[in-house]
Amino acid sequence: MGVVENFKDITERKKTEEFERQAAVQRGRIDMSNNILHDIGNAITSIGTSSVKISSEQEWDEFHSLSQLTRFLSSREEALSSVLGEEKAGYLMKYIEILIENLQNRAKRYREIFTKVTKSVSHINSILDLQRSYAKGSIVTDGKLDLIKLIGDALFMISSSFEKRNIIVRSDISVKSAVISGDHTRMLQVFINILKNACEAFDESEKPETEERYLKISISRSEDKFRIELEDNAIGFVPDMAEKFFNKGFTSKSRDSGLGLHECRSIIESHNGSIKMESAGKGTYARVVIILEAEIKTKKNTPLKNNS
Repeated sequence: MGVVENFKDITERKKTEEFERQAAVQRGRIDMSNNILHDIGNAITSIGTSSVKISSEQEWDEFHSLSQLTRFLSSREEALSSVLGEEKAGYLMKYIEILIENLQNRAKRYREIFTKVTKSVSHINSILDLQRSYAKGSIVTDGKLDLIKLIGDALFMISSSFEKRNIIVRSDISVKSAVISGDHTRMLQVFINILKNACEAFDESEKPETEERYLKISISRSEDKFRIELEDNAIGFVPDMAEKFFNKGFTSKSRDSGLGLHECRSIIESHNGSIKMESAGKGTYARVVIILEAEIKTKKNTPLKNNS
């Protein structure tokens, strides 16, 4: 009596099952990430709403009260001098004047801080939106960006780093508008990273603090291209190193942060642009040169008039 055995190849079925399992795990991770991003977004939005409310407040009530007190005391100047003496009365009026000035300066600083918080919150929300888009597999890169405003926002967001290091920002902008097509968040990250690199370069500089530290920003246009230059006089570098800075994983810093120039180049090139580094050597300058295509405005055809 013979035995018949049947064998069935289940390799493909196993592969399909494993693929479906991995896909389910990935979908679960994406859902979890989206929920986390949503929760972070809600918290950040709450902070942003509060900061906008505070930064848009009108003059503090204390200013009004102190102004009323000043007017009242001024109208009773003789009586005040007779009670306190002319010298002490003068000191009192001067004290109130200084108090008002200090409060006004403090209010101005607070508004600047909360304006900066508002811009930072907006940037964080943009990053969260970008991550959500990555999760959904849909990235929009055809928005309109004004490079002048974009770089201004990047400078504003890390202005405290420049102030701390006594870095003077100079600008040489020969265009009224510099509009390109692209992704706001990714391009903003590029310029923030470049500006941070400049700050960190000054940390490594051995130049005396009395020597002027500057970052010069230039924007010009030639035909359909914008040229953006960011130059600092920190430490410079050997010209042969210019291209190595863009190698993936390369860093000349003791601690790495930000996107890294490799990622910056990827973003710039995804916008049909180019980026390079220039220097005349150590102890001179370092310059980042970015070329980006200007947004082309399509002209509407004007219908021909019928003169007949």
